[in-house]
Amino acid sequence: ARLGLLERGGRGSLVQWFDIKNQANVFHTVNAFNCPETGEVVLHAMRAEPEKDGYVFNDYSPSYLHEWRLNPETNSVKERRLGELAGEFPCINPNYVGEKAEFAYTVVDGFMGRLKQWTYPPIGIVYNSLAKYDLGSGSVVDKWDCDQGLYIYEPEFVPKVDSKSEDEGFLVLFCTDAIKDKSYFCILDAQNLRNGPLSLIEVPQKIPSGLHGQFIPL
Repeated sequence: ARLGLLERGGRGSLVQWFDIKNQANVFHTVNAFNCPETGEVVLHAMRAEPEKDGYVFNDYSPSYLHEWRLNPETNSVKERRLGELAGEFPCINPNYVGEKAEFAYTVVDGFMGRLKQWTYPPIGIVYNSLAKYDLGSGSVVDKWDCDQGLYIYEPEFVPKVDSKSEDEGFLVLFCTDAIKDKSYFCILDAQNLRNGPLSLIEVPQKIPSGLHGQFIPL
């Protein structure tokens, strides 16, 4: 496995490749930034390590928050696992993309089992918690556990206007209640996930099973 580093605006032929000891799959990155103290490029992403070869979705392989530190001078890379909770679909405050961010937010896997044995809930992949990570230590500093039967999709961070701190804002996402057979637009305080949603707004009709979300300001 390799990681490629390319300067902004650079041509594809100028990619600097870094060999990675342990092969793995990465579907979703968190962020990357230049570290002025060490000269490294720091990458955070969700890393999965399949137990066998073949199409990655044939069997479930959990993803965990990881950090890679790429040194362009020595062409070396250091890697460490940060997260202890399996999850996916990370997000950060978009104002910190490409800069050093303190926090990241991910959905957390619920009970899944082997993909071919899924029977419930009927919406497919299950995410029933939302975690807030400290990217420096890898510790979970806040977490929302959904009520039974409520399953969430990819969150997006929406900063407050004139916010004074990185985590001053909201997490917005869609969710489906498999028991009530209804879907909702969910708004949470990014500084206080454990208290649950600030608002659950029922949408006119149930939203089909989905994974991704996107917030587009008007």
